[in-house]
Amino acid sequence: MEVLIRDYKKGDKAALIKCMESLQDHLIEIDPHHRIRRLSKYGEKYVADLLKKTDENEGWIGLAEYEQRIVGCIAVIVERKDELAKLQYIPSPTGDILELYVDPHLRSKGIGTKLMEVAEKYLHSKGCDAVHVEVFVPNIRAHEFYKKCGYEDRSTWLFKLL
Repeated sequence: MEVLIRDYKKGDKAALIKCMESLQDHLIEIDPHHRIRRLSKYGEKYVADLLKKTDENEGWIGLAEYEQRIVGCIAVIVERKDELAKLQYIPSPTGDILELYVDPHLRSKGIGTKLMEVAEKYLHSKGCDAVHVEVFVPNIRAHEFYKKCGYEDRSTWLFKLL
């Protein structure tokens, strides 16, 4: 399977929106509390915010292309420590994976791994010595994928319906 990992370009916006909408739909399906939704303007507004975050934080968006169509994406940013954080943590920059998506029909074919490898190389080139990624607990498959990539559980935030 010949998959090309390349940089996002402005002409890819519609494909990126489609990826983010599909990811959101997946999260909706697995949300046991039915708290996640996707209204009509979600994809457009979310991608605009994602592009802004990556632009402002030394970020990168990579796309996976297979047979001349976008089948996956990853978005990462570099988190620089402010003065308070430097008192609490090692002052090196940390990478943050904001999004990772692979077309459901092409999962388990190495596309996500390729996206991760390129993103990690990018973050390392920016001086990052660690990477964070947040995983929605019901997304067991994603959690297992990140563990296979060498990530480990570091913190947990809890939720309660009132």
